[in-house]
Amino acid sequence: MITACGFAVLCFRIAETFHIFAAYYFQDMNLTDAIPLRHSVRSYTEKPVETEKLAILEKEMEKYNARNGICMKLVKDDPSVFKSFLARYGKFRNIYNCVVVAMPSALENGEELCGYFGERIVLLAQTLGLNTCWAGLTFSKKAAKKYLLPHQRLLAVIALGYGESQGKPHKSRTYSDVCNAVCPPQWFAKGVEAALLAPTALNKQNFRISLPDNGKPMFSTGRGMYSKIDLGIIKCHFDLAAGIAPDSSSESEF
Repeated sequence: MITACGFAVLCFRIAETFHIFAAYYFQDMNLTDAIPLRHSVRSYTEKPVETEKLAILEKEMEKYNARNGICMKLVKDDPSVFKSFLARYGKFRNIYNCVVVAMPSALENGEELCGYFGERIVLLAQTLGLNTCWAGLTFSKKAAKKYLLPHQRLLAVIALGYGESQGKPHKSRTYSDVCNAVCPPQWFAKGVEAALLAPTALNKQNFRISLPDNGKPMFSTGRGMYSKIDLGIIKCHFDLAAGIAPDSSSESEF
């Protein structure tokens, strides 16, 4: 027989769960709102991430994995991925949950796809009140690979949790630095501005966006180990702000 105290706790948990799921379903269409709020966070508190929030993120990853042939794996309560010299060098702290981002070795455009849909997970986490940070080198590859199959190629890991701070904006390039389109349509300008807020390797923002006469945006990046992942992340931000669906026929699709 449930006590009055137990009943009160149960009611609280039900209300909390409803609040979390309501926040997700009402904000999922507004991932764009999370773009200016998202900043890379490397140091986290000991506060555990709620099971309900992890379930939301995992469900979305499973959907993206199934549709695109990529592999995003949610790692729960395992600090080993960020327990290494490289992680300490990267100033990562108190990371118990993360997302391992990988792809089948033969998947065409796999790195761009992982960047694109990995960043959607990052923005979804932001709408749930969580903080994140992409990591390409500063984690334990051995610990991360234990969550993958032999044919899957490890690309990156996304730290996940409650940050000690909300992070801060980094110095950014300007519209004219990455695009020479004069008097572009509003949707395109919004897309470029959102792309400038995308996280890139070493914060280099080494990309260009153009608008040919056919009206379909074109993207290019410099060379580098993570340039294709960066390209996917940039496209994700652009598409969200410009109102382009991931499965559209735009040149920003893969």
